[in-house]
Amino acid sequence: MRRVIVAAVVLFSFCILESETAAVDNANDTARQTTPLHKAAASGNLDQVQSLINQNALINGQDANGQSPLHLAAGNGHLEVVLYLLKHNADPDLIDHAGETPFHAAIRNGHDVIIHHLIKEVADVNAQNKNKDTPVNLAVWYGHESIVRFLLDYADLGIGNADGNLPFHTAVIRGHIKIVRLLFEKSFDVDIRNGKGQTSLHLATWEGHDEIINFLLDNHADLTAKNSEGNTPLHIAVIRGHLAITMGLMKRGSRVEDVNGHGDTPLLLAVWYGHNDIIRFLLDYANLGIRNAEGNTPFHIAVIRGHGEIVRFLTEKICDVNIRNSKGETPLHLATWEGHEEIINFLLGKNADLTAKNSEGNTPLHIAVTRGHLVITSTLISEGARVEDVDAHGNTALLLAVFYGHDQITQFLLAHNADIRAMNSAGDTALHLAVLKGHTEIAAFLISKRAPINAQNKNLFTPLHFAVLQGHVQITSLLLQNNPDVNVQNTVGDTPLHIASEQGHLNVAELLVRNRAESLPNSHGDSPLHVAVRKGHQHIVRLLIDNRFNVLEKNENNDTPLHIAVAKGYLDIVETLLAQSSELEEGNKQLNTPLHLAASNGHKEIAEFLIRRGAELKVKNIEGDTPLHVALSKGYVHLIDLLSRADLLYLTNHQKNTPLHLAVDQGLKQVVVKFLGDGAEVKVKNGGGNTPLHIALDKGYLDIADLLIGKDAPVNAKNANDDTPLHVAVAMKLEHAVLLLLQHGADIDAQNLAGNAPLHLAITKDGYRLQETLLSKGAFLNIQNFDGNTPIHLAVQLQAIEIVQLLLANGALVNIKNARGNAPLHLAVLHRSGELANVLLINGAHANAENNHGNTPLHEAAWYNCEEAVKLLILHGSKVSAKNRDGNTALHRAVIRNYLGIAQILLNTSLVNRDVGTYINAVNGEGNTPLHLSVIGNRFNISRLLLQKGASINLENHEGHASLHLAIWNGFLPIVRLLVENGANVNGENRDGNAPIHIAVSKQNVEIVKFLLENHAVVDVKNKEGYTPLHLAVISHFTNVVEELVKGGANLQVKDNSERTPYDLAKLKGYDGIAKLVMF
Repeated sequence: MRRVIVAAVVLFSFCILESETAAVDNANDTARQTTPLHKAAASGNLDQVQSLINQNALINGQDANGQSPLHLAAGNGHLEVVLYLLKHNADPDLIDHAGETPFHAAIRNGHDVIIHHLIKEVADVNAQNKNKDTPVNLAVWYGHESIVRFLLDYADLGIGNADGNLPFHTAVIRGHIKIVRLLFEKSFDVDIRNGKGQTSLHLATWEGHDEIINFLLDNHADLTAKNSEGNTPLHIAVIRGHLAITMGLMKRGSRVEDVNGHGDTPLLLAVWYGHNDIIRFLLDYANLGIRNAEGNTPFHIAVIRGHGEIVRFLTEKICDVNIRNSKGETPLHLATWEGHEEIINFLLGKNADLTAKNSEGNTPLHIAVTRGHLVITSTLISEGARVEDVDAHGNTALLLAVFYGHDQITQFLLAHNADIRAMNSAGDTALHLAVLKGHTEIAAFLISKRAPINAQNKNLFTPLHFAVLQGHVQITSLLLQNNPDVNVQNTVGDTPLHIASEQGHLNVAELLVRNRAESLPNSHGDSPLHVAVRKGHQHIVRLLIDNRFNVLEKNENNDTPLHIAVAKGYLDIVETLLAQSSELEEGNKQLNTPLHLAASNGHKEIAEFLIRRGAELKVKNIEGDTPLHVALSKGYVHLIDLLSRADLLYLTNHQKNTPLHLAVDQGLKQVVVKFLGDGAEVKVKNGGGNTPLHIALDKGYLDIADLLIGKDAPVNAKNANDDTPLHVAVAMKLEHAVLLLLQHGADIDAQNLAGNAPLHLAITKDGYRLQETLLSKGAFLNIQNFDGNTPIHLAVQLQAIEIVQLLLANGALVNIKNARGNAPLHLAVLHRSGELANVLLINGAHANAENNHGNTPLHEAAWYNCEEAVKLLILHGSKVSAKNRDGNTALHRAVIRNYLGIAQILLNTSLVNRDVGTYINAVNGEGNTPLHLSVIGNRFNISRLLLQKGASINLENHEGHASLHLAIWNGFLPIVRLLVENGANVNGENRDGNAPIHIAVSKQNVEIVKFLLENHAVVDVKNKEGYTPLHLAVISHFTNVVEELVKGGANLQVKDNSERTPYDLAKLKGYDGIAKLVMF
């Protein structure tokens, strides 16, 4: 803990003191200084203190350390001065720069009497300083037992400092056993943790306080508690080398197998820190094969740490010196990595495996070479290590030595038969790696040993490629002196000169050119000059041009170096290239000239330069664009004056766009003004049939549209979709434009390819104000598009009730039909809008109007489950019995869709005001009544409703099926039961003579068969083929049905029309099991 240093330097700010004893503080002085009052208080000179205060000295003034006179008097134990200062309003809670009050100061120095007085004055007895220490924590730290005892009645013992240490922890750390006991008596939890997860036992063990450790253990301290790093007290004792404490903890029950956060046991830690005596002790308890998180055993760790004595000791305890960790490393790998020569020799003497590879395929020799251990390398080879072994990446020891720049090891390995031509998995030789890493001396040595100078790796890079890539001038020169292939190409076709040109290595490029480097194309067709230009390396470009490299050479896109320079915006390179050639109209594959590319990239200075050199403005690229078109499509206004001429404004590209079209499309108003002033044609259409006015409106550029209309742009011109500008303006909701167009004669009822007039579009775009505007200007509100829809049809489909009301108020025909025969009322119901249906009905819509399928609005309301509309329609006279082309009534449709609510409304006699019997049994085109359909669809609730309302239960459809036949066919027993309970004929026959029981048998529905028999179905009834139900069951091989029929009393001797009994049929089919059941 820090001790407060009392400052002695006096700083004077605004006044000169006449004498040291008579000086007073200036009350307005804001500087921190040591005043005479500070000095008097610190020395305990009460008379001087009294005199200075009488002269109005600043009683709470703070010195350079932030301490007041009260701090100094309390810290130095001057009671009388303290009392006098307090009497004259000295602040007992003032804090200094360390965050401490005078109370803290008194406690630091153990002034009991002063503490007894100050405690009555301080606002907070638990005030914390900057280290978060409370007064009681300080008292504990300094071992002031009497003060601690005094503060116990006032202080909060549960407040920790910056490390989270409570007073109890502090007492343990400082070894104050008496205070430990005192605080323990206050019911302290011996296992309470600080901010690092440490218990008191951890702390006592770290500090080596044996007596406190025993006290804590006697009071049940937790031996297994782990701190934030996972260490138990035993781990701590081992780390600190406390043998006696280690033994004591083991005796008390500590577990030697516990691991910390890194997977270390106490034994592993003992080995790590080299505590021989603890290791020997723990081996009586611990497993020597234990491993940490990295798979290292004690033996591995001893090797890593270089503890030779422990290594030798542990070797006596184990039999495998080649034991591996989780990375596949043996002790020899580890000793080699760390460079422990003595341990290496010891391991080799114990037959350590020289050929063992770790998980990366490294042998000890690879490790020695990587780490640059020449002596160890020599030792391993002399002991039989193989120089040809490769790691997981195919590297031999030589390749690694070269890569890491170990020249002596490189020479040593070559002297011991290392293969200078060996390649790793990437195909790199030793020379490749030496060059790549810039090891000039090693490269020279390898070349002197005839390393293959033109060897190519898997990407076909030679050492020369690598030297150039790295910009190693000296190595490049060295290689060139040995006649390498200077024009060799890698997998992407790059020669060394391509690479030098791309990287901008001028000195290297000069060497290559002097050594006959050629201008070969790479796989993209780029020459070295193309590459240099693309990267903007003017100095390389100049070098190549000076050496007569072809400036007109083309790559795979037919770009010359000039094209690339222009596209990249390198004016200096453009000027350099054009100094060699005047070819300006050469096009690339897209037929872009250099001027096109300047326009495309917005390079004004280059465009000006090209035009000065005679570049043609009218030339077109593959899209038919002139440079002006290109600049306009990119919105480059700053290029327009440069690229534009009056004769260019009539030129169109392949999409038939003139420059005016493009200027409008980009919203370039000033350019449009210029073009119009230069005579641009406003009537011309592009490939989509759009005039500039169409485009301006589609983009929402009203100011440009105003300009065009003012220049007599055709307001009724139609594009490819037959849209006029008015269509476009309406679609974009441009009210001002709509009014302007109409003022200039736009056809208000013009129809496009879909037959839509502007009013149709206004409705689909939800432009209410536009609709009002169009109607006020005379738009025909009953105009039909090619689907036959009028504006009111569309408004209904959009459920736009306000628009519908607007149209009706302006005379829209409420019963007009579209191409499908639907009136607006049909559509309102189809969209389930009762509110719209009501509006239309109030305005005269026909409730019984039929569409092309014969459906009335009531049919549609029933189909789309619109209960509100059904009620409205009935109240407005809809015919409930009306049939559509399929013969279905609204009730039929409700049943098909399983809309119980609709069916209930349609069968509500008080609502329909008629007897439902007139339509409840209505048959459709297939002869089905609503009851038939409800049974077919398994609609139980609707079936019950229909029966309750009087539906005829035994009516047959056109196929002769009654409802019961259909219910059984579907196999739905609840409906079968419902029908039978309501009087269905259980023996009624259809056209084939099949009774319900025949159908139940054919469906193998035993439950229904049993139910029918229980309800008096004739068990031996015959169909037209003379088959009884038993015959059918036998033929169908339905054993369970046969058993039920036999149990129900079926006649076994009855014969079909061919005089065969059920038994005869069973034998005929080979159903022996069934034959036994029907034998008579």
